[in-house]
Amino acid sequence: MQVGIHLSPVHDSGALQQQRAALFKYVDEHQDLYVQRLAEWISVQSVSSWPEKRREIKRMMEMAVKDIEKLGGTVELVDNGTQKLPSGEEIPLPPILLGCLGSDPAKKTVYLRSPGCPACSARGRLGHGAFHSGRKRR
Repeated sequence: MQVGIHLSPVHDSGALQQQRAALFKYVDEHQDLYVQRLAEWISVQSVSSWPEKRREIKRMMEMAVKDIEKLGGTVELVDNGTQKLPSGEEIPLPPILLGCLGSDPAKKTVYLRSPGCPACSARGRLGHGAFHSGRKRR
């Protein structure tokens, strides 16, 4: 799926307003699709802190992989080890999803993660916020 809108940095407020209007028009025209996708995503009980929902987490991640690939991105699910439960049982932690959509080094990098991800936050593997935006580091 490709979006027919290009939002480039501009200094002309009139051009910026036209870009925003085009974006809002596109979103309005595709509202049903967005609502359908949101309904599909929130129907999956993918709470990573609930060991009994690990299958649902995996299903949610597979849905995300498909959606990112549909947009032309690349995705990798990385093994994240195991978790020892209070009962002593060890179960696999949800994998870490690494994805890339575009590769222009001049553009900002956007980093998203689940704020409830115990593996990410407890181990500090991927940062401290649910959202981060900044320049790519080399």
